[in-house]
Amino acid sequence: MFFIRGYVIRTGGYASKVKLDVVEYLVPYQLGKFNSIAWTVLFAPFLEEILFFAIPSMFGFWYTVTGLVTWASVHIGRIAYGLRFMTSTVDRIGATISYAMFISLHGWLSLWLWSIGFGLLSIVLHSLHNALCVLTIVFAKRFEKRKYWVKYKIF
Repeated sequence: MFFIRGYVIRTGGYASKVKLDVVEYLVPYQLGKFNSIAWTVLFAPFLEEILFFAIPSMFGFWYTVTGLVTWASVHIGRIAYGLRFMTSTVDRIGATISYAMFISLHGWLSLWLWSIGFGLLSIVLHSLHNALCVLTIVFAKRFEKRKYWVKYKIF
């Protein structure tokens, strides 16, 4: 069960009136822009890599795979925000599968880097990936405010 912006969400059940207003539900946006970016780019990748890959890798391969599956499950849940904008079931299924594949590949890269002793590189790559995601969101919001996407019709 999760508590997000005044709504109670029960996992495994269906809640028809739940509307997720945030893309990254684990990022504390109420702290302000700088602190939320610092959380997303610096703290979260470090914490996730240590919690889901470093600690399990001390106990063996299958513990690390379990950490990978848990890490991927947390990240795959974020696609719920984007799915509400898609009208076609085929588009929703395709987006879910492609995002799951992307997250799984990213997780396998982290698992491999930790298993060969390059955990610090894994943390740096994770931070770089999150920084690129933040930059993408910043640029998208700027274009949305200027309405360029309407003028040039990208899609």
